[in-house]
Amino acid sequence: MKLRESGITFSKSKNGIDTYLDGELVVWESMIPKSNEEPCIRMIMRRLQPNRFFPDADKCINGFLFGGDIWENSDVRHIVVMPEFAENILRVLGKRKVIDDWRAKVKPYVITFQVPVNRIIFDGSNKLNKRNTQFRLLRYAFYYLSKIRRDEWDQWYNPIIRLNDDLSVDANQVLSITPVI
Repeated sequence: MKLRESGITFSKSKNGIDTYLDGELVVWESMIPKSNEEPCIRMIMRRLQPNRFFPDADKCINGFLFGGDIWENSDVRHIVVMPEFAENILRVLGKRKVIDDWRAKVKPYVITFQVPVNRIIFDGSNKLNKRNTQFRLLRYAFYYLSKIRRDEWDQWYNPIIRLNDDLSVDANQVLSITPVI
């Protein structure tokens, strides 16, 4: 809705998802030579349309294994103010005022949910089977508990995980919705 209010809309096509700015098709790849935002444009393209650099669209949900004040992790501190994907699109399309307004008016939340063990992928370890994933979960749980017990836990230690691209999280899997402080 926030993007639509800014004149940005999307439509499903044979290429993936097309983006329109004020009714005009945005051709992301053609913007690269004229922009200093190439990495950002490529990230947008990877999420919306398979291309020669990324033949498979990135549709996964990223997060952390353990809850808590995850916004204190320096890798994600920037998404506290707004979703990274929306910020990327707005920045590339020159909508700085919309970004500022969004940051001033929108309250971010952390959504904690449960998923089956076999649907969790640890960053950099997407070839683990269910048993190996369970073992890694136990190792991380013991590590987490030992750090908490000694009051040494820092969000920097929180393992980054993601879900399979085809996984949707149903409302009954949501455990909590916490406002970011």
